[in-house]
Amino acid sequence: MLADFTALLLALGTIMSAGYGAMRWLGDGAGISWPERAGLSWLLGTGLVSLALWLLGMVVRGPVLIGTVAASAVAVLVTSRNARFVPTRREPLSLIDWVLVGVLLGQVVFLVWWTPHTVLGSDGLLIWETKARIAFQNGGALPIAYFSDASRVWSQPQNPLMLPGVETWLYLCLGHIDEAWVRLIGPLFYLAAMGVLVGAACRLDGSRTAGLALASAMFFVPCLFVGTQGLLAGSADFPLGVLWLATVSWIFALPDGPHAERLIAVLGALLLWMKRDGLFPWLALLLITFVWLWRAKRLRRWTLIAAPGIVLGVGFTIFLAVAKAPGDPNSLAPTPDNLIAQSDRIIPVTAAIADEMGNFGSWSLLWPGTLLALGVIMLRERSRGVILATALLIPLAGFALAFVLSQWKDLSGHLDVALPRLLLQLVPTALLIVALAIPRLPQFSLAKPTPEPESPTPAPCP
Repeated sequence: MLADFTALLLALGTIMSAGYGAMRWLGDGAGISWPERAGLSWLLGTGLVSLALWLLGMVVRGPVLIGTVAASAVAVLVTSRNARFVPTRREPLSLIDWVLVGVLLGQVVFLVWWTPHTVLGSDGLLIWETKARIAFQNGGALPIAYFSDASRVWSQPQNPLMLPGVETWLYLCLGHIDEAWVRLIGPLFYLAAMGVLVGAACRLDGSRTAGLALASAMFFVPCLFVGTQGLLAGSADFPLGVLWLATVSWIFALPDGPHAERLIAVLGALLLWMKRDGLFPWLALLLITFVWLWRAKRLRRWTLIAAPGIVLGVGFTIFLAVAKAPGDPNSLAPTPDNLIAQSDRIIPVTAAIADEMGNFGSWSLLWPGTLLALGVIMLRERSRGVILATALLIPLAGFALAFVLSQWKDLSGHLDVALPRLLLQLVPTALLIVALAIPRLPQFSLAKPTPEPESPTPAPCP
């Protein structure tokens, strides 16, 4: 057990080293609080390590692959030492902040205790963890024959490899397959969501308390922990949602400098690397940034935002074509003919989405609260409200399109199985919307505030 724990720390340390180095490179010149730095480091680190395993795994395997990936992570960290962050003004925690921090710590302790008592869900086991097992048995990389193997089409070989890459890395460092340790990945993305929520709420309007409150409220969304598709089930949906949360939060920093463009370009590309459904939020990102930069007469910068996603998406598509991977057997191509033929599904799919979002037993007050929060934000700042609404509506439209084009004969059965899982992708962003709608209230501190620095700084962050 001690050896496994040590190996696990080394594996996670490699991921965080690569992610922290990448965050420093990309965020050079930004004001990022420590909670958000930790969350971004995990998100970027998981993306870089999984990409390195895929690319380097085409050339080397086994111990050489492990050593090369680890050395690359250290190199990214070391070479980022000259990056500079804008100092953030620190304010002492208020009484309510301390209470919320205690609640968050209690939730983390509960997750640590509960995770070993859970099992992976069907998607987590059959789609993602299966790939990791095959890759581990093949020296760290999936064999080309896997992608064209008709007997394994149930494992969806056409899906991207970010989550299986992280699981493979844990297995490689452990030296053996152990599903128990893989179950920690979901809670680690949950911690990343906490950090990004607190940091983003603080960075966008200075309300640290609102960020802490909504990070605490995330624990009380029933669908995150109930059923076989939630946070602890090993699915890629909640991790995709955390990536989308981080991406959306940096859209509002576009006027502040090139660091925002770099961060949203890379985080946006990782949406495509996490799951095929990441195409919908990525398209929303392209639309939002196009309009923003067009109005600012900086449209050339938009190509820099779109380029990483295009390169990664096209590159993986070419890889699948070379490997002769089959297409998705459960979905029709989005052609005009297919849309017309399946148009009778539009109304029942839309009604099902509305019904599901009103299901108190699964989502509590999340979606009604998000709708109310969007209205409040619209009244205060219409442009911000439109951006946040677009960040929800385009992915929702993509989900609806997927069900309209579904080849499942039992549409209601498909909706029952997949719709709650897909909505998990929007939960973190919905919580950010609610946090931004909460006005900043007077805070009663338990300590004297730190004197203001002489140079201008961003809003106070933890």
